[in-house]
Amino acid sequence: MKATLVFLAAVLVTIQCLPSNVQESNSFEEWDTIDDSNGQELSVEEKKTDDVDMLLENTILSADVKTEGCSLVPLYRYHLSSGNDHFYTTNPHEIGTTRPGTLGRYGYRSQGTVGKIYNRRAGPDVVPLFRYWNSGIKDHFYTTNFNELACGAHGWKYEGIQGYCFKDYLPGINHPLYRYWSGNDHFYTTNPHEIGTTTPGAKGKHGYTSEGITCYVA
Repeated sequence: MKATLVFLAAVLVTIQCLPSNVQESNSFEEWDTIDDSNGQELSVEEKKTDDVDMLLENTILSADVKTEGCSLVPLYRYHLSSGNDHFYTTNPHEIGTTRPGTLGRYGYRSQGTVGKIYNRRAGPDVVPLFRYWNSGIKDHFYTTNFNELACGAHGWKYEGIQGYCFKDYLPGINHPLYRYWSGNDHFYTTNPHEIGTTTPGAKGKHGYTSEGITCYVA
């Protein structure tokens, strides 16, 4: 246990936030009406393009981006039963509640957290988690592969960077964030028992099909 804690401290110390002038991006009030579609190929590999570099500097969704230094913040999970949308955010003010079971804004109910991610641009051990919204099917989509939807495609609107998650698995430090698709809802969890499978392409509980691992969260 002592060795694990020392290793954890060493890893966290090596992750240094890079200086940048960032601003908070889109919120619920700015969503537009878009056609329906869904993501295509899953990859935890970060794609470095001019567009990505620009977005890293200008569209952070975290509530704590203007604090000094980087820190791990909770990634909250919410569910909208009327539209069967699962929503994830590091900004508790978007829904207005973080207590599991309580109803917040826009009809979303808190389901606790799925882990923690970094609130600011960090070093090579973490990658941005991009957030998209499709009002046609009322679904939020998250990916670390900017090439999946870029600045918006196939009916998806780009909303910004939700935060920064680990790109690799570090035993005792982080956990896989699994991604699933039901045909109208993307679902993310660190608990494989919720759906019952982690094999990409395999169908699990509640009509969800595994789409692999998005990234890793603390």
